Amino acid sequence: MLLRLIDRIMEVVLSVSAAILLLIAVLTFVSVLMRYLFVMPIPDHYDISRLTMAVLIGWGTAYCFARDSHIDVDLLTALLPVRGQRGLWGVTSLLSLGFLAAVAVLLWRHGLALRASGEGTFDLGLPVWPWILATSAGFGAGALTLLLRLVAACCSPGAGRHREAAHGS
Repeated sequence: MLLRLIDRIMEVVLSVSAAILLLIAVLTFVSVLMRYLFVMPIPDHYDISRLTMAVLIGWGTAYCFARDSHIDVDLLTALLPVRGQRGLWGVTSLLSLGFLAAVAVLLWRHGLALRASGEGTFDLGLPVWPWILATSAGFGAGALTLLLRLVAACCSPGAGRHREAAHGS
């Protein structure tokens, strides 16, 4: 049930991310058009685009871990028995969890430091810290979904395991 809730939340994240990606593309197109036609680009379009892409990367990572749809290469894993695949999935999941949690914490601290310093974008002086905290939240959501998958795998066999291991291949 909890994993179903995560899937529903990630569907919303996916939809919002797609809309934001479209917005970045339109913003870039309009800025280039204005630069060449009117010699007046949109102020801070580059900063806004790159900061927003960072947010998308953080939340995209959360989506991939929630859906177990990240890229993995099964060169040696496929040679292991199902129990070995499950064990390897657990170890790699714990390592990934540690990495995602560390990135989330470091970005959160950096965002708070940026808020304290008042750093802003070049043209408009927009505060940078909200984007950094949103990126941190994405990586934190990835860590949380991975933790929930690990707990589900420990509590009910087959619930959070790697997709190939769950199918016995």
